[in-house]
Amino acid sequence: NFLEEKQKKLISKKFSYDYHLFAKNYSGTWWSYEQCLWIDALRQVADEYKNEPIYPIFLSSLMYAMAYCSQGTGHYAQYRDAKTNSSFNDICIYRKKEVFNFFDKKFKELCRFSLKTVNHFSSEFLSCDFKDALDVFEGGTVYADPPYCFVHYSRFYHALETLVLYDYPEIQKKNNVIVKGRYREGRHQSPFCIKTKVETAFLDMFKRVETTNSQLALSYSNTGMISLETMMELASSVWDSSKIEILTIDHKHMTLGRQGTRYRDVKECLLLVK
Repeated sequence: NFLEEKQKKLISKKFSYDYHLFAKNYSGTWWSYEQCLWIDALRQVADEYKNEPIYPIFLSSLMYAMAYCSQGTGHYAQYRDAKTNSSFNDICIYRKKEVFNFFDKKFKELCRFSLKTVNHFSSEFLSCDFKDALDVFEGGTVYADPPYCFVHYSRFYHALETLVLYDYPEIQKKNNVIVKGRYREGRHQSPFCIKTKVETAFLDMFKRVETTNSQLALSYSNTGMISLETMMELASSVWDSSKIEILTIDHKHMTLGRQGTRYRDVKECLLLVK
């Protein structure tokens, strides 16, 4: 059994000092020291299969295990502090979870699905700036879901990026003190989240979609960085107004209590260019 053999190696093998990133940077944050040791150990085993079809399954399963053992709130912006008995007890629940058990469960599930299922579809995944992706797009339908607000998504998923890159990044500091979120230095900053750049970003997207003679479906909100009226004006500067349609629906957005209420009323919209 593949996993049983690997588990024995993880227990008995003396691991290389090269694989200690999570134990060094994340112990006592979202995960305990022991959980970080398992994350590092499984990440080392993953690299043994870097050129094999099983490699992305390995990393995906490890991300799953990290999420279900994390004492955070569903992302990695900041971890919770044990400021009350209730939060302390909640953190202890997650500290007791075993990374390997969650990894094992998801790994077997994905292997059954991915390695034994015949895939009749071809696909290509890119990790790059949206402008670069559209520059090589050969045309068709573009679905765009740009960030709505000023908070950069890299703040929420930096730990997963670090897991994949495993490059021992410099950790962001303020006044020579490590920032609580353990963010990577130089993490991605989206122009859609920057007030002075967001209109140019939308215009860049629209022009590149138009150049490929593609259809566009773009989701946004009336609470976004620009108004829906401004977005329509930018679209109308690229396409004839007769090609543009905007659909809206009332929606309740969960605030997680940040604004004193659990939900706020918003309008979600879909900008269509045919």
